[in-house]
Amino acid sequence: MTVSYATIDEMRAIVDAFAALSWPAPKSDAVAIGERLGWTLRLELESGLEYATALSFGRTPASILLDDDHLAQATIHVSSRIDEDDPAQVAELDLAYDDVRSILTGILADPARTRRGSSPKTSWDLSNGGRLAVAHLGFVVAIIVIQERYAAVERAEERRGVSEDEYPGSED
Repeated sequence: MTVSYATIDEMRAIVDAFAALSWPAPKSDAVAIGERLGWTLRLELESGLEYATALSFGRTPASILLDDDHLAQATIHVSSRIDEDDPAQVAELDLAYDDVRSILTGILADPARTRRGSSPKTSWDLSNGGRLAVAHLGFVVAIIVIQERYAAVERAEERRGVSEDEYPGSED
């Protein structure tokens, strides 16, 4: 199996759509993004929207979580899904993650944060205050966008040296 992923133009369209938002972005803006990107709305709940994308290699899920009827987080699968138990497929997904990260760096410039390891994630700060990341979720590569308020919390945690793997109040 060869891992497929979104084209440069598809990723640029996703970046442009979310970078153009003004925060807080109402649900109507989230719906408009789905329409602009040619996604098919599959499910609409109080907590969010579920879409099927129309990426060049096939339909993949995209979800938009809502907080108080405003866009909180968007997660878009930008690669084909793999079998996590197949080492060859995992290696291909690792390469796809590297390629997607490289493409996004070309679009957005240097990242604000990079987490390495078995679940790598690279994040960029958007000019509108939000944050966009590419994440290796083990079975798929995803673009994740968080709203300005959540991005501000992440940046504050980073300034304090709080790791993404740490949870306040947890003890080893």
